[in-house]
Amino acid sequence: MSVRFNWGLIQIAFIGLFYLLKDFKLPVEKNNFSTNFNWSIKFNGKIAIKIIFSIFKLMIYIVLIVFIYKSCSTKDSDKEIQVEQKFNTTGLSSIPMKDINENNRYFLISHQKDNQLHTITYVRIGNDADAFGKMEINCTKNLIRKISVENQNSLLSSNLDLGPWYTPTPDWTDKDIFNFICNR
Repeated sequence: MSVRFNWGLIQIAFIGLFYLLKDFKLPVEKNNFSTNFNWSIKFNGKIAIKIIFSIFKLMIYIVLIVFIYKSCSTKDSDKEIQVEQKFNTTGLSSIPMKDINENNRYFLISHQKDNQLHTITYVRIGNDADAFGKMEINCTKNLIRKISVENQNSLLSSNLDLGPWYTPTPDWTDKDIFNFICNR
């Protein structure tokens, strides 16, 4: 285990220690017969309470410093490094979008046609994660139904509920996908 010194925390510790001890004063008696001070502690109730209270404050302060140090300093091996793998779109057809922010994000993975029904799977490349979708398109009736999932393997399930049929909304990505498939 490697120990890294955090000089800021050490400075805070010293400032805190001086703050804790600033109120703690030892009673000093002046010897009338000489110029020397005689340092003697009078052990009465007030001093004992001050000592106990100062020790208690010091223990709390040490616990807080340890807690702050542990929460602020982490080793590289303790950090969870997440590398999001992007879906490989090499060789896939890009689905053009009207929204410039969505253009070059949608790619056609598969396309099957059975009579008037087109069944497609596609991927949307996101900034943080990719999303996968399955859509059924009826070009003659201007209807679609779809589902979106987080991983491609979920699309392989035979019991996916694509939801009810609906007319794609103009200027939405659903309409762009509909136009791309139906105008091929």
